[in-house]
Amino acid sequence: MYFTKYYIYLVYLLLLSSCQSESKNAQLNTSNLTGTQLDSIGYKYYSKDHDKASEAFLAAGQFHSKNKNHQAAAQSYLNLANLYDEGIEDQVTALKYAEVSLKHWQSISKPLQIANLKKYVGMLKGLTGNPKEGIKDIDEAVRIFASLNNKSGIAVSKFDLALVYEKTENYEMAIKLYEECVNYWTDFNNYGRVFSNHLLGLRLYHKTKDIDKLNALVEECERIRSNLKVNQYVDQRYVKTLRMIKESNE
Repeated sequence: MYFTKYYIYLVYLLLLSSCQSESKNAQLNTSNLTGTQLDSIGYKYYSKDHDKASEAFLAAGQFHSKNKNHQAAAQSYLNLANLYDEGIEDQVTALKYAEVSLKHWQSISKPLQIANLKKYVGMLKGLTGNPKEGIKDIDEAVRIFASLNNKSGIAVSKFDLALVYEKTENYEMAIKLYEECVNYWTDFNNYGRVFSNHLLGLRLYHKTKDIDKLNALVEECERIRSNLKVNQYVDQRYVKTLRMIKESNE
């Protein structure tokens, strides 16, 4: 009797797993939905089902483009780029959609958004093997931010530039830019941004074997974590970074 119950339970688990798999792999029915509805679906599945989220954001971008709503289309394609960059970790595809988003902003002449996308596109170019063009795009973003007197925009551009220099193993320049960014956000008591930037600092000090600065930075990160509710996604990346450093030292 025990084995009969066990067998029935096992069959139930297999059927449940099969149903869940089919549900996850099932395509969305995107017909007859507005761009706004499709965007909402993309946000809903962003962290739960990358396939459904990407399908929804792509359909939303196409809907908005067809209706010449360039601002909405730009946001949908940026959402898609972020999903591929941060969730799926496919920077090549992320770059493709970030460039589409940029073109939509350029078509309606929005300097601030153009600068934001220029720096993002530049970073993605730098991370996918084209640092020369990437640095050029980020420098252009800095010029636009400067013309708008947007110092925060300049700071985030410098951080993206630091990521490109890290990729090219120009650690001296990467550290210089990273430290400038941290000082900027510290002056504004934006410790959420400081904590996020420190993930790069941890990697750089580890790669340059600056143990004293690395240990001091870990202590600072722990102080921020104990006094501030940090972004969950950033906190997960922090833990992952520490694990990577520890494993590489073993």
